Amino acid sequence: MQEYKKEVAQTIWPFWKKKKGSSYELRALTRRILVLTKRRQLNQIFELVTNAKKENWKINRVTLNAVLEACVHCLDLDRAFQLYKHMLQPGGCGVDGVTYGILLKGLGEARRLDEAFELLESIDTGTAPGKPQLTAVHLNTLVNACADAGEALRARGVLIRYRPLVNSIGPSIFTYNLLIKGYSRSGSPLEALKVREEMHMYGIQPERLTFNSLILACVRGGDMDRAIQLMKEMKEEAHKLNSSKLLPDVVTYTTLIKGLAESGNIQSLLSMVDEMKNATNFVLDRIAYTSIIDALIIAGSPIEALTYLEELEKLAEQNRQLRPRAHAFLALMRVFAEKGDVEKVADLKHRMSTNAGGNISSENRQEANELLIEAAVAAKQIRLAEDVLRHLVGLKSGCHLSIRGCLAVIRLQALSKFEDNIFSPYILPKEISLQDSIRNIMLPYAKVKPLYGNLRLADVVMRFFKESVIPIVDTFGKCIGVVHSADCYEINARLSDIMRAPPPTISSSASVEKALSLLLEAKVDLLVVVSANSSYYGSQPVNEQAVGFFRKDAVLHPLSV
Repeated sequence: MQEYKKEVAQTIWPFWKKKKGSSYELRALTRRILVLTKRRQLNQIFELVTNAKKENWKINRVTLNAVLEACVHCLDLDRAFQLYKHMLQPGGCGVDGVTYGILLKGLGEARRLDEAFELLESIDTGTAPGKPQLTAVHLNTLVNACADAGEALRARGVLIRYRPLVNSIGPSIFTYNLLIKGYSRSGSPLEALKVREEMHMYGIQPERLTFNSLILACVRGGDMDRAIQLMKEMKEEAHKLNSSKLLPDVVTYTTLIKGLAESGNIQSLLSMVDEMKNATNFVLDRIAYTSIIDALIIAGSPIEALTYLEELEKLAEQNRQLRPRAHAFLALMRVFAEKGDVEKVADLKHRMSTNAGGNISSENRQEANELLIEAAVAAKQIRLAEDVLRHLVGLKSGCHLSIRGCLAVIRLQALSKFEDNIFSPYILPKEISLQDSIRNIMLPYAKVKPLYGNLRLADVVMRFFKESVIPIVDTFGKCIGVVHSADCYEINARLSDIMRAPPPTISSSASVEKALSLLLEAKVDLLVVVSANSSYYGSQPVNEQAVGFFRKDAVLHPLSV
């Protein structure tokens, strides 16, 4: 905290030496806000502005628009609209077209398209505060939001609704590229080809981005022949116009390679890779090699993928910027682990720790160990698998096994005939089936005897010597939290002060399987059971009175051997 205050002081102090709030200081403050925006340090930005206001700076609209952009960049729309309302207050700096453009962008990125449409409509009708003028930037911002969401028809609807403005500025290659992107992400990606026909009708020359988006649409639509034909047309257009800007780039090739891999056409895939390596207008980088490796794995050729990883590692000896990321090693390890190739998995695990570029996270290292366990189990090398499992650093530091890792451990336990139960698995009693309704095995509300939150721990402390967790309810019988015996430190504390968040809620008609899944997913020991008339279940409580509780220890018992 002290370091943070020092940083803020160092940021503001040079401004104070001059006339406070002058244009120079405001520009410097805005530049600082832009730097903090890239770091996603939104709280520091607001503290910076607050400190400036305390020194009687008059923050202008440009600076607050930068703060608004920071809110959108950090995906905090609530604070963005609070700031927007503050700008509109009497004595505020007011808003302009830039302000609304930022808000439209934020609503679009949050997929709140209906609100974005309402905001644009208010600008067009003149009812928006500040009376901003509707511009092509506002239109394209909303079109882009619709395109990102795959709502191509809504994107087209924006252009139709505001046709007068569109006609006044004329057809734009930028707008058409957005439409093609929208169709490529929709359920009918091949409809993007009709946009190109429309561009041809208006005499608009496609650019490289246009072709790449069309190729992506064809790949997603499963029409690889048309995708390859589009690449040929790119080359023809580049030759005809004598422009290298239209030649296929690394994005073009990696998109096609992915499509060929998904179609299983390994020969065409390898030919495309060779053509990509021989291209003269770009140089293969780490991302391109990683795309090749991923594509060959998808196509079922992990040995070919391994040769390209080795080639990338050799290139990285001369250029450290080409060092492969952990993703490339793990992708190959997953394939070889499934086949039980312990030697290759162990080798890739070692190479990842020595040759991988960037940060190798604890999750990456954990997965590498899990894959080695999986490979050892598949190869029936039980001792190796057990040795790796016992030395998992991730488990000791609190990292949980992935689903794939759990399955490998279950297979290991089965192969070892549960002679050494490392994880103490649980079993269900024979009289309980996963398909049974929880109605018959839940604990009734009266039997659990929930406590009220206004009680003091001293009054009910004896309950916690017998029970590890007790639900807390309000006067209407709604569960508002739970108190664990592990949290009972202050004898005079109220239960409402030490209780944890309310447990998930489930209907009394739900099955035991669904209840156990919810318990394990939410990592809780208790579920609130509500009336069977409610079809709701999930991790958020509802405003219904509890009829009972479902406890994990009532149905799950440790497996003892």
